[in-house]
Amino acid sequence: MRPSLKDPCVLLATWFASGYVPRAPGTWGSLAALPFAWLIASFFGAWGLVVGALVVFVVGIRVAERYM
Repeated sequence: MRPSLKDPCVLLATWFASGYVPRAPGTWGSLAALPFAWLIASFFGAWGLVVGALVVFVVGIRVAERYM
């Protein structure tokens, strides 16, 4: 049984349900994140992308703890 997608933590932990794709969920999650990475890099450059990755890392840890 899958957790409810109404929970914001589940949405973030699965990157808006892309982690539920039956084949290659990690690949689909990466593809879903690419437009965001492109926008961040376009507006803020490489350092913005580094900061964005760190923010996603910290938020991801919190979300993963709650998702379990």
